[in-house]
Amino acid sequence: MKKIIIVDDEMLVLVGISSMIDWNALDVQIAGTAHNGQQALELIEREKPDIVLIDINMPVKNGLDTARECREKFGQLPVFIFLTSYEEFSFAKAAIEIQAVDYLIKISLTQEQLTAAVQKACRQIDELLERNKPAGIGDSSADGAAPGVSAPSASSISFKERFFFRLIHDSFDTQEQMESATVELKIDLSASRYVVASMEVVFDNREMDEESLGKLYASTVKTAAETVSRFVRCNTVCLDLRHFALIMFFDADSPALLNKELERIFATVHDVVYSYFSVELRCAVGSVEKTPAGISASYQNAKNVAVLMPAEESLAFAADSSSTSATMPSEWESRLSELKKNAENAFERLDPKEAESALSGLYECLEKEVPPGNQQRIEAMDSACTMLYAALSLIPDGPEMLEGIFADKADSYRSIYRLRSTSEILDWLKIFSEGISSLLQEKRTTYKDHILQTVREYININIYKRLSLNDVASVFGFTPNYLSQLFSKSGESSFVEYVTAQKVAEAQRLLAGDPNLKIYELADRLGFESAFYFSTVFKKVTGCSPSEYRETL
Repeated sequence: MKKIIIVDDEMLVLVGISSMIDWNALDVQIAGTAHNGQQALELIEREKPDIVLIDINMPVKNGLDTARECREKFGQLPVFIFLTSYEEFSFAKAAIEIQAVDYLIKISLTQEQLTAAVQKACRQIDELLERNKPAGIGDSSADGAAPGVSAPSASSISFKERFFFRLIHDSFDTQEQMESATVELKIDLSASRYVVASMEVVFDNREMDEESLGKLYASTVKTAAETVSRFVRCNTVCLDLRHFALIMFFDADSPALLNKELERIFATVHDVVYSYFSVELRCAVGSVEKTPAGISASYQNAKNVAVLMPAEESLAFAADSSSTSATMPSEWESRLSELKKNAENAFERLDPKEAESALSGLYECLEKEVPPGNQQRIEAMDSACTMLYAALSLIPDGPEMLEGIFADKADSYRSIYRLRSTSEILDWLKIFSEGISSLLQEKRTTYKDHILQTVREYININIYKRLSLNDVASVFGFTPNYLSQLFSKSGESSFVEYVTAQKVAEAQRLLAGDPNLKIYELADRLGFESAFYFSTVFKKVTGCSPSEYRETL
């Protein structure tokens, strides 16, 4: 059981937080409470807690100074969760710099938020302990995860982020590919209605460096998402330092009722974000859709609304709240959609020729095929922003690449946001296209190593699953044949050989760590069809059966 201490100068807060959740259910024990930072340091030295839940603004010694002093004296443990009633981003920024687990606002704190923060702290502690544990007998997996559980990592998070990015941009090749990815990544898309909101963060041209701007953006997105999640289940898709999308999953059936609920939700979001960070949010809400396949249509609808929003408005809805996904697209709309998808695939595969072809086709379609007027401006802006988001999200070092491409612009690639005419937007897209195609050519040589490393990391994290070529390919949006060729051309091993080698290596670790582990249990844990097949594969790789291997230890 892990130990936590709670530090706050307000007695009511101490009592309230101590009784807010079932600590035993989280396998956490409250080891003590303190009223200021100095008392907290004494309590930390005496009780050796794993977690410190601490207020920032306190007498004698504040929470931030306490955490800094604790880091210098005790190292990475205990981990810190900060509490504050203040509405200044500087506190959140300082909490991030100290590598806090979370940053919670007291005035809006819920049981769910506190529980999530404590669970996150427990996972971080387990990761720290696992990384610092000497390698050897007893390790349960390649990444320190319990059998059957994926170890938390930046890559496992990015797989889900990539999935939702593809979902709103309709970038899956087939419905089956999308459904397979939801199973593999354990993503729940079940709902009665789906709505996507396109969100813009307005910083009022405040003077901030890129790092501070990024942290403010991240805190704004997190606060907005947490506020929305109090009303409805949602997922966030970060796009750039000014834009993000919210995918909302409703159980209600009436679009009219949904719009009233959405007005209430986003009025609350706007007020909360502004009160905490003095940041304005502009929200364009897309159409109400009936199936997950309509999510991209709702997002497209929301972006069209955003382009037409008057500058003084902070919330706008699609004119028609009924489903738009059943509407047959025009010929040029279908071509634009196909070209965007081709460009996104090229970015992810770092393919300069495919990128150049798709982007030049996109430019030509926007210039010559899209009807002139307001529609052309909307499509040009949408296409430019979609390509920008895709490059930032899918290309390694995408932000740095784009900074270089638009180095002669005062606000770099973000100049797209202040462009209003179609010709200006097309000029921006032309510069973007030429720069991306040129830089992808330079990056092409490192692509194979990059993507193979990413796929291998995914396999290692999910070693206890049945990892078929089709399932893994669907996670990355590749065709099975393409993924197979990536491994074959590496000259090291095929996809099947790599997966087999990793599973056998994991089996050897487990056999060494648990002398009582049954062979059929081991086979089932590692996702083999039968104990016989597992033993056959094990012997083919190692030259001996699992039982014989155990006898040699």
